[in-house]
Amino acid sequence: MDLLVQEAVDLAVVVRADLDDAEQVAQLTARCEADTRTLIAEVCQRRGGEVWAACTAQEVAKQVRDERRAAALRRLTGSGEAVAEADAVYEAALRQHPRAPHAAEAAADDACRRTASYLLRSRLGQLKVVRARAAAGRPRRGAAY
Repeated sequence: MDLLVQEAVDLAVVVRADLDDAEQVAQLTARCEADTRTLIAEVCQRRGGEVWAACTAQEVAKQVRDERRAAALRRLTGSGEAVAEADAVYEAALRQHPRAPHAAEAAADDACRRTASYLLRSRLGQLKVVRARAAAGRPRRGAAY
């Protein structure tokens, strides 16, 4: 269950934190982890008390992680990068097939989703680097010493 909780926390942190600010990342991570564990415990209690808590904690943690992934992707589809990519694909599709605006719209939607997925993977990677650098006591590159 710990891995699912960490994944859920990471998904929340990457869309809320300034990934250039290691201190903010650490604070948000700690707060989000505590909140996530509390949420899981409360949901398990409501579902059947202590007897079922251990059985459902894994299931609830997976659901929380999946919901946070979906929310992160929804948020990133509205990012400037995803919208710009969708617009570029839409225009390119219309240039190739000017009488197929529905196909251009579908291509733009796909491009937006792909870009959001890429951004999420990229930010998760950046989060790992931020944490590793902080653990090693090294500021990010370009930071003043």
